[in-house]
Amino acid sequence: MAIANSTDGIWVNNDGLRIKMTGRAEAALGTAGEYREGLGSHHLTSIDVVYSDVAQGLTDTNVFILDYHNYLPSTAVIDKVVFTTGTAFAAGGDVLLNFGLVRRSDFTTIVDADGIVNSLADDQIDTAGQVTVIDGSTATYAGALMGVQAGIGHDSVICTYWETTAPTSGTGILHIYWRDAAANV
Repeated sequence: MAIANSTDGIWVNNDGLRIKMTGRAEAALGTAGEYREGLGSHHLTSIDVVYSDVAQGLTDTNVFILDYHNYLPSTAVIDKVVFTTGTAFAAGGDVLLNFGLVRRSDFTTIVDADGIVNSLADDQIDTAGQVTVIDGSTATYAGALMGVQAGIGHDSVICTYWETTAPTSGTGILHIYWRDAAANV
């Protein structure tokens, strides 16, 4: 039986190993969540997007991972993406947002940096409440991975980067509607 000594922060394992706890342990909160539609193979992954995170993704070879906990499986097929602007994105000039995938196995191998959303333009994100829908019927802003097996054989996390001018303010939610190609539902 494991015992915790609450007065000095010492945990004693079943085998007698003593572990000193240095402060309060807390789980890191993610910025994304996933929902599954009923018992089917359709899913929705929603990711909070904040300008300060986007600004850290400098190029298509130096991206920022938005959430390490939620991922698209190797069998995911992206059917639609919806970007909803919370507060307007602003910059000293035009800002273009890109969203793509990085392999979950190492968090460094970029699958396609703008494979989900390619250069979402300033006029689509400069007004609070603005909604941009990207699906098979709208080639504008659709990344190369739209409609294909997204992870290309690898579970992948969502990344971002900006083009033209770094954003100085703005928030939004990226909704990725995807289905599991391997599901028999």
